[in-house]
Amino acid sequence: MENHGVRYGQRPTDYVAGAFTFISYEVRNPSGDWRAYLPVKEIQYGKEDSMSCVSYSALSGIEAQEKFQTGKETNYSDRWVAKRSGTTIEGNWLYKVGDAVRNDGLVKETSYPTPPNYTFAQYHADIPEPLLSQLKAEGQEWKQKWDVKTEFVPATKAEMLKHLKHAPLQIVIPGHAILNFLCEADVVNFFDTYQPHEKKTPYANVQAAYKYVLTPKNMDKPKYVIINDGGKIYIVVLQGFAVGGAAAKSMEALGQLKAALEVPAEVPTFNYPQ
Repeated sequence: MENHGVRYGQRPTDYVAGAFTFISYEVRNPSGDWRAYLPVKEIQYGKEDSMSCVSYSALSGIEAQEKFQTGKETNYSDRWVAKRSGTTIEGNWLYKVGDAVRNDGLVKETSYPTPPNYTFAQYHADIPEPLLSQLKAEGQEWKQKWDVKTEFVPATKAEMLKHLKHAPLQIVIPGHAILNFLCEADVVNFFDTYQPHEKKTPYANVQAAYKYVLTPKNMDKPKYVIINDGGKIYIVVLQGFAVGGAAAKSMEALGQLKAALEVPAEVPTFNYPQ
């Protein structure tokens, strides 16, 4: 099997849709068809392959969501994310790229462009100062505008059809990470970094699915309520029309949940029975 840059696996702490997650499912694109919002077509190789398919497909999904929400097409630097996430000659894990996007933010392609006809070493070269500090600042500015959450999605036809209504899916086929933008009866449509850019594959070929959820930070801020029902403690999160939450078995666990969900200190607590 030829590898284009994806490494397999996930951590016990990674969010999984339908299991351990703090991401509230919502239908944003009822058709589940993201073709009209596909980003700029790019290739992941020069003189040598960058082995950065995980970064490219992650950013393609984010760019598609931004275009869907704003009507504007933006091209972010895949090279920045590939470098910050520690991509090697063997590629990278889905979750490491997700961590880099959440921690370091995104920068424009024009701020850190792909060099022409590059080698692997040139593409992943260390970023010199003062450019590195400038890019870090730009990434933090992006984070002030956008919230990004990630979770694994069960790689089944039913779950993929469902979650495509929320966001396009980053999927893994043997040796390669790509962007799933549409599911049909028998095939998965995906956006690739090798020509031709739009291809199809059977559901049986999909080995993993990962979802980036992009939300502008100027939306209504979430509202929180803590409920203590006879020692069973719940945090309820309301944002727009979405409702989510989590349960804690102890005060220590409650503190960890409050930190993870960024719950303000002044959130009201309701005790039952009174």
